[in-house]
Amino acid sequence: MRPWKQISAAVALGSFVLACADGTGPVPAGDSVVRAPAGAMSALKGRSRTTTLDSSATITATAPTPLRFAAWAPPLETYDTSFTVVQGRGSSDTLYFQRDAYGLRMPYLVITVPSNAQFVDPSGNPVPRGSSVKLTVQADSQFVQVNFGPHGSIFSKNPAVVEVSWFYTDLMGRPASDLRLWYQPDANTAWSPLATQVDLQFYWAVSKLEHFSNYAVAY
Repeated sequence: MRPWKQISAAVALGSFVLACADGTGPVPAGDSVVRAPAGAMSALKGRSRTTTLDSSATITATAPTPLRFAAWAPPLETYDTSFTVVQGRGSSDTLYFQRDAYGLRMPYLVITVPSNAQFVDPSGNPVPRGSSVKLTVQADSQFVQVNFGPHGSIFSKNPAVVEVSWFYTDLMGRPASDLRLWYQPDANTAWSPLATQVDLQFYWAVSKLEHFSNYAVAY
């Protein structure tokens, strides 16, 4: 079972054993998990488990309304990090929140690169099989917004999948089913929505990561 699925299941069931996506091993004995706060769960009442945005959507907007972290959200363990992937080898990495008042350590972002993905550098050159690529992640401290680098790089085929948690966010009274992952190629261009699967049971927004640029979960 995927690490974030185990954590999400724990939120619903009250206990879990976690194997980290970065291969660092299980959570030490004694760590505890509690059910989601009532305020977070109330947003899900009466709604379906998932909704999917048609991949043909091409609507653009200059200023989507990004999700803001709730006042009770713990900070992230790091806001500026990097990890290495190898062309031709599948990998996954996770960015976590710090443990909250209940001792719960929740994942914030999971990026999964399939073994058959083709990474292309900012100059447009396909990266040879077996070559290492250093990917960077810069997260915002107030909004559910992340910058991926090297800026200008892409996956020309079989892109990565990015999963972003909206568990610790303020939905501003709007339905979670309306959330989408948006991307912005650079600071001077408009934001565009991506085909997004919104998991209303486990608090995830899931989409493909084809461009290394700015991303945000927003309305």
